[in-house]
Amino acid sequence: MWLERWGVTGNLIIAVCQPLVLLGLLAGVEHLAVHGPDTGTATFYKVVLVVLVGVVWLLSIVLSAHPLPLFLGAVASMIAMGATVSGIESATIHERGLRTTCLVLDVAKRTETTSHFESTTNPDGTPGPGRWTTTTTTYYDHRLRCDDGPIDKMTRHSVAADEGQRLEIAYDPVGRVDPMPASEVTDGSGARDIALIALGMAVVLRVGGVLWERRHGW
Repeated sequence: MWLERWGVTGNLIIAVCQPLVLLGLLAGVEHLAVHGPDTGTATFYKVVLVVLVGVVWLLSIVLSAHPLPLFLGAVASMIAMGATVSGIESATIHERGLRTTCLVLDVAKRTETTSHFESTTNPDGTPGPGRWTTTTTTYYDHRLRCDDGPIDKMTRHSVAADEGQRLEIAYDPVGRVDPMPASEVTDGSGARDIALIALGMAVVLRVGGVLWERRHGW
């Protein structure tokens, strides 16, 4: 909303490039996290990439675009980001993961609430004061006793197995990726497809938001 002076061309370039750069940086962070060397230099590069992801994400706030498609584009970007991380982690477990059978000792439900800032527009088209929104995420912490391996717990967004049941678990011997039920392990291609579709939607929505704002404001 603060980039009116860049004109339609500048905002369209940002609308297209921001999701692409964001997802590329995030993929770099995740690849470094699961495949990079465990050194101070690798950690430094990871921190730099994480900061760049945050900076690029903020570009969606300053973009001069109608807030509705801008918001929907942000949702699509979040779906693409989640699918990217999920795909890389699942592919890593698929490539180098080991399996073991575990007894579920108990399952504890846990919720976390996060807040993020959304830009708004006044009726006259000028930037509004913005607003904070909250998102609540539910996790299920499974405490395990496994036949092999160092695994003693697993966290999922749903209950993988009830207390007293046995469950086959796939885990990363390097310890870079969280364990998951073996039945959920894939080569990551499905998640990558979802990420690409969501990325395309994010670009289309953001471009549409810029053109909508141009028609009503510029």
